[in-house]
Amino acid sequence: MTTKSAVFAAGLVQQQSYLFANLPSGINPGTRSFISDGATVTFRGAAVGGGTDFSPVFFDGGIWRYG
Repeated sequence: MTTKSAVFAAGLVQQQSYLFANLPSGINPGTRSFISDGATVTFRGAAVGGGTDFSPVFFDGGIWRYG
């Protein structure tokens, strides 16, 4: 049996943001983060750096994607 956990927060939550090149590796699919240098933002498209957009991203098990 797999145990899942959840964290709930009320109010504002501030999360660390990364440059795309500095996103952590070796993480679980579904992990979410933010990048501060997003470029060519397309929902569920492959995330890339080098721009100026502050963008939410998630890891799909292979690559980071916008979303």
